[in-house]
Amino acid sequence: MSWLAEISIKWILMAVGALVLALTALRVSRPGSRSGAASALVENVQIVLSVVVVVFLIIRPHLFQAFYIPSGSMEPTLHGPPAFPVGDRLLVNKLVYRVSKPRRGEIAVFRSPEAADSGEKEFIKRVIGLPGETVQVVPSRLLVDGRTVVNTSSGSSSTHGLGPPNGEPELEADGDTASMVVGFNGERLAVFAVPEPQLEYDNFQVRVNGVLKLQDKSGRIQASEDLGAYGAERGVQGTLFILAGEPRLIVVKGKRASYDLGHVLVNGRRLKEPYIAAPPLYGKGPLKLGPDEYFMMGDNRNHSADSHVWGPLKEDRLLGRAEILFWPLARIRLLHVWLLAFLAALWLVYLAAHSALARRSG
Repeated sequence: MSWLAEISIKWILMAVGALVLALTALRVSRPGSRSGAASALVENVQIVLSVVVVVFLIIRPHLFQAFYIPSGSMEPTLHGPPAFPVGDRLLVNKLVYRVSKPRRGEIAVFRSPEAADSGEKEFIKRVIGLPGETVQVVPSRLLVDGRTVVNTSSGSSSTHGLGPPNGEPELEADGDTASMVVGFNGERLAVFAVPEPQLEYDNFQVRVNGVLKLQDKSGRIQASEDLGAYGAERGVQGTLFILAGEPRLIVVKGKRASYDLGHVLVNGRRLKEPYIAAPPLYGKGPLKLGPDEYFMMGDNRNHSADSHVWGPLKEDRLLGRAEILFWPLARIRLLHVWLLAFLAALWLVYLAAHSALARRSG
């Protein structure tokens, strides 16, 4: 079944046409020589071919189409190469967005945006922001009393935050202390929240309220009050200590240090997203969407080229909504509950009609 997503309509129609011509020639050349079984077989084959024509000329272009996952941008919800030899195969509803608007949380297939630098003709992402909404992606952050001191944006510029060296940041937060790994040698940046900090420091050591917090025998410690370089909010009072060019200690006036996972805000409200692979390590926005624009994101947030890279998606590029994961067989499932309800409703209508016909005939 996995070949359904790539099968060419041209070759299907050519094969069907050849079979129809062969069957027609057979019936014309030997009109009365076939047995009842042979005649029934020919008629059944013609019916099947007619169904194939309907599927590939009407259903596939306008109603439903198979689609394969080309990358890992939607993991863990949908699997794609190279983590898996063959990506998941989906059945996409191409009619739904002609009669209704996309809803938040739906998985949609669309034509590659013009701003996307990709060889792929079609993308698949989740609908996050709707027309007219304001979307913002907030990276993971170290906080003191709820105010950002360090954000962990993966941007290369220090003004965008302190990115982790290898993927996910290693962070700890407990009471008045928080820390994260920085650099490539496993050093940690410690953040201390102190209500009334008393600092004693030089190039060799730093003491906070009489307690030694940082030491270097080579005298390479430097102090700075520019916390904004790593994403600190305006008004945060503190001192940054740098050792050998890397931030190692931040002392902030406050009571409690904590760690806030990256998340998405829509109109200022935080989305609950249990389907993502990991919180975002980047920041974006706030971005106001136009009347025909959508903000699309992959579930594998930190490994997805989506609207945070190429911007909002125009509505006219939408192709359809993913409905059923049909391949591999072990992963078959419905992607939207409404389809199950729709099929159940059709079944009830069928039972009602069948019952009515039975009463009339009785």
